[in-house]
Amino acid sequence: MARPKIPTYTVAVERGLNLRAEPSKDAPVLAILEYGEKVKADTERESVNGWLPVLGGGYVMIEYLK
Repeated sequence: MARPKIPTYTVAVERGLNLRAEPSKDAPVLAILEYGEKVKADTERESVNGWLPVLGGGYVMIEYLK
C-alpha cells in the first residue's frame, strides 16, 4: 500500500518566516525559516485560523507559503 503524500510548501517571504510554538503571533518563535526553505505539513494536526502545523513541531502562517 502506498503511503499518503505529505504536502510540502516553500517559504515565500524574503525576510524569513517565524516558526512558532503555537498557532498565534504571540507564541514563542522556535526558529526563523529562510526564503525558499521547504516545510512539510503535519497531516496529523489540523490547521488553525490560517496557521499550518509543521512536521517536527511548530506552526507557520499559510499565507507566507507557496
